[in-house]
Amino acid sequence: MGILLLALLLPQDVEAKKEKIGDTLRFLVEEKRAAKGDKAKEADVLRLYRPLIDEMKKFVEEVAGPDPAKQGALIDELLAKVAPEESRLVKIASNERWASAMLMSIHTAQAMFRAADADGDGKQNFWVGDISALHRLRVPGAREPWVSADTARADARPCLPLDQEGAPSMAPLLRLVRAGTPQPSQGYYYVALRTYDVAGGDPVPYDAGDGRNPAKFGVCAYPADYGKDGNLTFIRSEAQKPQMWKKDTTGRPVSSFPVDPAREGWLPVD
Repeated sequence: MGILLLALLLPQDVEAKKEKIGDTLRFLVEEKRAAKGDKAKEADVLRLYRPLIDEMKKFVEEVAGPDPAKQGALIDELLAKVAPEESRLVKIASNERWASAMLMSIHTAQAMFRAADADGDGKQNFWVGDISALHRLRVPGAREPWVSADTARADARPCLPLDQEGAPSMAPLLRLVRAGTPQPSQGYYYVALRTYDVAGGDPVPYDAGDGRNPAKFGVCAYPADYGKDGNLTFIRSEAQKPQMWKKDTTGRPVSSFPVDPAREGWLPVD
């Protein structure tokens, strides 16, 4: 009888805790809005309501368990109910951070690909054919994939369809494995730029032959659904500084890496 009673009460207890978590989230969002972007005031809110936040975290762990991913999913679910606009902004900010981090990862992968002669052609080149091959390329003795499968599947212009295995047309001696179904990675697509601008001249192709370039590459990350998944477009080149550029392009990827991003309204991301 006691076990049956516990089973009947448990769902109510969970719902009560979820309601408490939702109320706390709504309250904190209202307090944040009242701060009107003043970081000092927002920090004061966190200090002042630390006991309330700690209690909310305790309830989240009790409802969702110890897995951080499940805890995050619960917070996202409840925030979307109690503060949908704040939920949208939080999602966009998270996706944009992810996209900028993935461009950094691609930059690192390109540097390692070039230094290690990952394609085995005896030359130090960047791979400029696409993004997905940095995951899909298989050569004897090669290390683990250079970028994640999620990033590969988010390639908006793969040199070989993501669901196919074989050699890309520009590099018939290479072998690429399947990456799976095309889909954005946390709200963003990635694309290897085909050209870069030069002062007083026509755009220059990155591909110097067989999908490689000995000195340059360019990549762009843009939101899959502008305004819902993200607002900012990011671009990255082989340059060390600035590490990245960002701009609201209303969700459109760039066609060519600008010769002077700052002059065209891009802001540096360091």
